[in-house]
Amino acid sequence: MKQRATVVCMRKGRLLLVARERGRWAMPGGRPKADEPLAGTALRELTEETGLLAASLRYAFEFRGASTRHFVFVADLPDGAEPSPSHEIARCCWARLKDVKRMPASIPTKGIADLLLRARPLVERTAGSAMHAASNVATRMARATHGPANRGRFAPGTAPLIASAENRPPDHLASAEERVAGLSPA
Repeated sequence: MKQRATVVCMRKGRLLLVARERGRWAMPGGRPKADEPLAGTALRELTEETGLLAASLRYAFEFRGASTRHFVFVADLPDGAEPSPSHEIARCCWARLKDVKRMPASIPTKGIADLLLRARPLVERTAGSAMHAASNVATRMARATHGPANRGRFAPGTAPLIASAENRPPDHLASAEERVAGLSPA
């Protein structure tokens, strides 16, 4: 199964999306280069595709698509930073989470946006800060199983702040079903 580092950037309830010329909308991200840590891939792809430099980056959860494992990271952007399409990207936009399902977007993008929409009250309470939001998003999203076709996998407890090239998403991820079994209803 292919691997992809996917970057979530939120601002005022809107998700950053990018698209190639005549392509579907997706979150910034891409495949790792040989021996590149997934956190490094996330930072590199965000900068290459949008020109943005993340103030911080946290691993949040894994989303399984039909043929790709998306390792989802949440990036906190500096105030006032705006994306500018570059590299292979032709367009950038900030989309409301509830609108992503009606946009011409990739299936994993729609699935991840749906999970984020379910976790939205949590994200809004943290004023958009990835430093605080990512530590709780996985727990909140684990309560909303996305069905067997899109099994989300979530890091137990708080996701580590990605601060060095050696940090990687944990290998001991619990499936959404395992996490739901251990949680009481909200």
